[in-house]
Amino acid sequence: MQKRSFVLSLKPGMKDEYLKRHRDIWPEMVEMLKIAGVRNYTIWYCRDQLFGYYESEDMERVDAVKRASPVQAKWQAYMADLISADDSASVSKAPEKVFEMN
Repeated sequence: MQKRSFVLSLKPGMKDEYLKRHRDIWPEMVEMLKIAGVRNYTIWYCRDQLFGYYESEDMERVDAVKRASPVQAKWQAYMADLISADDSASVSKAPEKVFEMN
């Protein structure tokens, strides 16, 4: 199982809207993630920082499906007004793993 994590920064005061949009996540977004092979997807919030984590058997497949998906592009545009400008272009702030216990 491959693992991926990311960190994003919310714009100040956007926590409630971010939570609302994820409570009302589009069924087609969830379906696309399942088709891509994403499992155990979790996002945590702490002081306007988001830490996301998910697993997949094949991250190359995940990336390819997400790149080709109009739903992914639409979701990114939908969420862009909540995410700080430094983070909106890509999820490039991958944390460095320093410990893992299986």
